[in-house]
Amino acid sequence: MQILIPILLILAYTLIVARLMLQTVCYFKGIEYKETLLHTLSFLSVLFFITADELNLFHGFIFGKARHLVFALLLVGLATAKSFKIHKERIVPHVKIKNRIVTGLTAVIIFTVLLFHLLGATFWADVSAIGYLFISVVYFIVAGKIYRRSFVVKDRGKIEKRLVIVMIVFLCVHLLFGVIAWITGFWDRFAYQGAYLVSAICIVLCLFMLPEDVKRCLLVAGKAEMNADLLTRFNVTAREQEVLSLLVKGKSYKEIGTELFISMPTVKTHVSNIYAKLNVKNKVELANSITIRS
Repeated sequence: MQILIPILLILAYTLIVARLMLQTVCYFKGIEYKETLLHTLSFLSVLFFITADELNLFHGFIFGKARHLVFALLLVGLATAKSFKIHKERIVPHVKIKNRIVTGLTAVIIFTVLLFHLLGATFWADVSAIGYLFISVVYFIVAGKIYRRSFVVKDRGKIEKRLVIVMIVFLCVHLLFGVIAWITGFWDRFAYQGAYLVSAICIVLCLFMLPEDVKRCLLVAGKAEMNADLLTRFNVTAREQEVLSLLVKGKSYKEIGTELFISMPTVKTHVSNIYAKLNVKNKVELANSITIRS
């Protein structure tokens, strides 16, 4: 069994770092939301801290004392990132107000975690953070049911449902064993022995989502096939298709104008027409709408 942990860790870190790199490339090309990038980065941070004992990184006395606090704050960060992500990927009314509410709740939870930590109640600090993460997952499910998907995630329904089920099962199991560990007096040992569960969760999440990330990066590289039937059906002209093919490769308006020998205002007009015809609002939605789905 001892050999299983390193194998799971190597696979989990490889997959999640690959996702992060792909999302970063897409973000700098303007076809990925920063909220999605932040969510993946938060998950990677939580994975690192939960599995850090396996990497022998918590032997220092000072850092060892602070690990409960850092771990709890990272869980709060992941919960916050998850809420912001669902607000971006759904058509949410009054989204600015809801984001302020999330920010306020996060501040309250952080204060609560710090207070428990100062009082020496590390168990309740962990419970507060895990509970907030659990609430954010529940909100993720409710928001996913209530609010309509934005164009960029319209084809991810089945994947999202599976991911939510996996996350709920993980949190329920984690909370159950946490209560048992607290009652039996083994909380300190339990809190950072989740390497098996967390690594497995990370692997499942990445295997579900990596194909979408690869497909999007291929589109950025100009290697993905655009949906010609869709472009024809929405009356996208030949010139607009030329502009579109350069736009999804990450070309700037100036570079598009230079390559096609047209002025900057003409490029902007073509782009506006493309957005209107395909009913999209940004490059993220545009890239997803014109890619052929398998």
